[in-house]
Amino acid sequence: MIEDDKSLSKADLSDEAIATYIEQRVVDESFWLDQNRIFNDLSISPENLDKIIENSDLIVMNSDRKLTTRRLYKKRTAFTDRLFNAINNKIT
Repeated sequence: MIEDDKSLSKADLSDEAIATYIEQRVVDESFWLDQNRIFNDLSISPENLDKIIENSDLIVMNSDRKLTTRRLYKKRTAFTDRLFNAINNKIT
């Protein structure tokens, strides 16, 4: 659980830690977080975040480069929308 964002060290920034951070900050229907918020709150560079996301099975990114967890995406997005997004490569 990430209680104090600034208390995370660079070594602690795994996809699990970032997924937990995202899930703790979703509000109502808005389950996508802007990458800039993650960069600022977790003091992580865009390059490092991209590397973590690229190798993650927990975090997904939409075509606007916003992030959420795969679990939240599946829970809050209709199957037909997920299928359409996958066909159109809108979610990675």
